[in-house]
Amino acid sequence: MHWSDLFKPRKVLAPPDLHPAPGSVPDQYIVRTVGVQLRGPEALAQRLQERAGVARNGAPLQEAAAADALLLVSGSHALRPALSWTGALQDSKSALQIARKQREHGCLPKALSLWAVSNPLRDSPDSVLRKVDAGAEVLLTQPPLLNRQFEAWYEGLSRSGVMEAAHVVIGGCMLTSARSADFWLRLCGARHLEGAEALIAAFVKAEAAGKAALQQHSYEHAKAQIRQALELPAVAGMHVMPVSKAGRRLAMQLVQENVFQR
Repeated sequence: MHWSDLFKPRKVLAPPDLHPAPGSVPDQYIVRTVGVQLRGPEALAQRLQERAGVARNGAPLQEAAAADALLLVSGSHALRPALSWTGALQDSKSALQIARKQREHGCLPKALSLWAVSNPLRDSPDSVLRKVDAGAEVLLTQPPLLNRQFEAWYEGLSRSGVMEAAHVVIGGCMLTSARSADFWLRLCGARHLEGAEALIAAFVKAEAAGKAALQQHSYEHAKAQIRQALELPAVAGMHVMPVSKAGRRLAMQLVQENVFQR
């Protein structure tokens, strides 16, 4: 599969291309993140156009490359939790609705793809469906660190019809230590969930056995996570988030071994 497939309607998604032409260079696409933060509707609409690389009338900006997609997120502004009770804050769903209307009215490019995020360890299928109904065409997920929760999330999405309406791209992280496992679990809001302690304990055990044992365990864990995601028939692909030097080395090893190929 090429990244270009993610910009096509879900119903015409091409099968994975496992045999690119010799010497070919993969297409590159510009995906820009837009955080809602504390913006109201008007400020958010203007920010969407800025990040898309267009002026208020929808004309391309000379000084900015046009985006192929916008990834819309609520944002992590410190005041968002304190103000959530007011009901006045915009979120990723309202941003998707605004962007979709702008695109329909020519204020954003017709070819611009709208992306959103999902956390398979915390989000309900209904919340994901609401994002798709609001305009999300591609869903990027946090990593499926805990199998039971991820499988329940995936089955719920399959029943809801999300898989037929949007491309789902599963996140992959390269866990290389007990500390990195703890970091990702906390980042995903899953440190307290069933299975979290066992995940960390397995890395603690590998660390106690020495560097070689830890590297082998990290490799096997990452490979299993990747194969689990790519064997799911409705998954469009994976995006990888190696945030450390050891993680990047592991990711490159897996790429060289064609583990990401279907």
